[in-house]
Amino acid sequence: MDYKNEKLNIEIINNIFEIEEGDEQIDLYFEQELAYTISANSKIEASITGFGAEIEAYDDSRVSAHGNYLVVSHDRSHIRAYDNSEIEAYDKSVVDARERAVITAYDNCSIIADDKVEVEAHDNSFVEAYQDSTIQVWENSSAVAFNKAEIEAWGNSKVISHQNSKIEAWEDSKITAYDSSEVIARHNSSIKAYCASKVRACANSKIMAYDFSTIYVDSVYTEIKTHNHYGAIIGQVFKAAKPIQVYKKLADDLIATLELSKGQEFQSEDHHKCRTYRALVVAIENKDKSKSYKKGVSQYDSKFIYEVGKEVAADKYDNDIAECSHGIHFFLNRKSAEEY
Repeated sequence: MDYKNEKLNIEIINNIFEIEEGDEQIDLYFEQELAYTISANSKIEASITGFGAEIEAYDDSRVSAHGNYLVVSHDRSHIRAYDNSEIEAYDKSVVDARERAVITAYDNCSIIADDKVEVEAHDNSFVEAYQDSTIQVWENSSAVAFNKAEIEAWGNSKVISHQNSKIEAWEDSKITAYDSSEVIARHNSSIKAYCASKVRACANSKIMAYDFSTIYVDSVYTEIKTHNHYGAIIGQVFKAAKPIQVYKKLADDLIATLELSKGQEFQSEDHHKCRTYRALVVAIENKDKSKSYKKGVSQYDSKFIYEVGKEVAADKYDNDIAECSHGIHFFLNRKSAEEY
């Protein structure tokens, strides 16, 4: 039997609950447990699924969902969702989601997410995320992230991150990072980095570095400023202060030891794999160093020969910062070359 309350203008289709009426709201019980609290002017459609109920709430509804529920809310709804809930919220909804809920929020929604929640926030939404939450923030949205949350921010979003959060920022996003957070900043993003945070700055990003934060500069166009900064600012184009040995993986799992001369330039897009224009071949060995070879060939060009005691030179060399481009590629340590 369906339920309708004329005074509160509440309608429930597919009545499977015990209903307790109040002056301003009704409570729905299922198997003697409170399942939902519904305020005036709400229209709810609810039906039991395999592990819980599905709810659609419109027009200033208030919904409390517990136990593997799916909730779709519109028009300034207020939602509290627990226990692996999935929520899609529109139109200035307020959502408090815990315990691995999955949330998609649009139109100025406000969300508090806890316990490994996954959130996608659009259109000026606000997200506060805790405990390993995963968040995508779009279109001028704001987010505050704690406890190793992972965030991807787009479209002029603003993010404040604490406690080892990881952020990827695009399109003029603004990020403030604390407590060893890691940030990748692209497309004119602005970053303030504190407390040993790590920032990789791309394109025309602007970075303000404080404390012991480390800035990896991925573009000559990045603007770096410091204030009471004791950490490192690492560029992409390096000069060898002295002759250094580096390592390259050849065909047949052979490892070549190369030597760069003092003053020689090399570059790295991600400060891991590097590229230069020439190198002296010092040694060629198998992985466990049990056998040496006089010659080896490139993994990608069998005509490009590495010979011990001779210098190799790139046929072309790209001066732009790009990992996969013309040049001699190598790693700064042997293990990275072996694992490549």
